[in-house]
Amino acid sequence: MKKIIALSVFLLLVLGHIKVITSNTSLQAGYITVSGRWWYWIDTDDRLPVGLAAVVIYDLEPDNVLYPVGSTFTDIYGYFNSDPILNDDGPGEDGLDIVVGVLTASPAAEVIDPSTNWYYFSLSDLRPDCPDGPINMGENLNATRDERGAWRTFSVHFGLTAGWHYLYSVAGYNMPLATCLWPYGDVPSYDPATQVILMPY
Repeated sequence: MKKIIALSVFLLLVLGHIKVITSNTSLQAGYITVSGRWWYWIDTDDRLPVGLAAVVIYDLEPDNVLYPVGSTFTDIYGYFNSDPILNDDGPGEDGLDIVVGVLTASPAAEVIDPSTNWYYFSLSDLRPDCPDGPINMGENLNATRDERGAWRTFSVHFGLTAGWHYLYSVAGYNMPLATCLWPYGDVPSYDPATQVILMPY
């Protein structure tokens, strides 16, 4: 269910080039902004920032389901900061219960698993009953360690994502999405039939 929600929100990001946010442009009473920094592991002891990746902001409801309430992208250093989100968790509640997810996906590049169905996806810890105002989830949010190859592969496409953003914002050109499947095979390759990059573990 979590991956289904993440995928649906990301499709809105990519296909519509929009954010799932309120229409407010400045922080007012009754709203929150959510910020933090995502990292991925390059080995067991060292990390690099997750740059230009999709971030989805969720509210965890009492039925233990994550509902998307906002989205944004990390910058080149892994930092993210959402637009204002209405801090309304329903009658008798004390504020949204925030969880943040990050995906190996951007409008320019994506890394999918061998089933070809899902992006690699990591979640932060829960921040319950958020008060109005800025909510900092911390500067040490770590993508799943045992999927570090997927995040490394996604980060290789950083230049591609930066180029996509430049062409889209300056020239209005929507460059085709680059898809990479990880892990696959023993050597890097490209499947011209499916137009998918194949990367080994």
